[in-house]
Amino acid sequence: MVNLILKKSLIPILAILILTGCKDSYESCHLSKGIDAILSDYVDRYSEDSVITLQFYKVENRTILNIQHSPFYPFKEYVDGCFLYKDKLVLYCLLDKSVLVDSLIDTTFTSDKTILNNYKSWEDVDCEIDGHSDCESYIVKSRNKIVKAVKTDFVFKERASDTIGIRNNSINNLINQRLNNHNAPITAIRFASFENNDYFMISEVNLYAKKTLSGCLKRNGRILTFYGLEKLRNPDVIDIELIQKNLSLLNNHKEISSKSFDFESSEGDLYKILPKGNVEKVSVEELSDEKYEMLYKALGF
Repeated sequence: MVNLILKKSLIPILAILILTGCKDSYESCHLSKGIDAILSDYVDRYSEDSVITLQFYKVENRTILNIQHSPFYPFKEYVDGCFLYKDKLVLYCLLDKSVLVDSLIDTTFTSDKTILNNYKSWEDVDCEIDGHSDCESYIVKSRNKIVKAVKTDFVFKERASDTIGIRNNSINNLINQRLNNHNAPITAIRFASFENNDYFMISEVNLYAKKTLSGCLKRNGRILTFYGLEKLRNPDVIDIELIQKNLSLLNNHKEISSKSFDFESSEGDLYKILPKGNVEKVSVEELSDEKYEMLYKALGF
């Protein structure tokens, strides 16, 4: 009987000891050693803001992690999971669903996003979103080995040189040059007709808005997404039959609302298609406020 009493009394004591021992490591027990090490170091160096964002995407078969800090969290639709870490709200966003984030972060533990109700988003405070220069990029070698990314980690092995989908040589050359200089998995191209001329804007946006998407195609390992094709006065610059309406190319990529997409893609470069098919870059700074607003409205913003 005495032994039984002792055994019974040991159970709550052991439970208390286990919970106490776990308390310090609780924040990291749902993280791989690689993520835990990166987070711990980053939070210690940049402790001024309450929100840390981990953004995952792929360049070819390489998994890239961007990490940055901010006072507020991005739009809720960007967030795939969140958790607390050293009194910071940590969010992770999967721009490419093929990243096996569950081997890096316990998704069963972090999928509940109700904690966001205790924080404000950039949209809530109605202020301009400004990315910190303290954003850092890493390449995920394995769940326990994550190292600082170098320039070559972002470069596609295959140079962009295709002409599929675009009949205009000037536009083709410009697109390929842009792809080779920016090395983005997804490049968005918006078209518009304004004051009897066709315009287009190119921006690197590793997301897409299904509602306004005209189509997409694969070019040398990258994806081109097209918006506003139906607005072109001269549709001959595009080979519409080769631009896929089937969105299977985008299956692994994050879909967002048109409103959020408009914000993300608004910083691209703008071009005017001249009558003989040549292309001229448009200086937005030289446009009047009225013309700027009308042109961007034509582009769908």
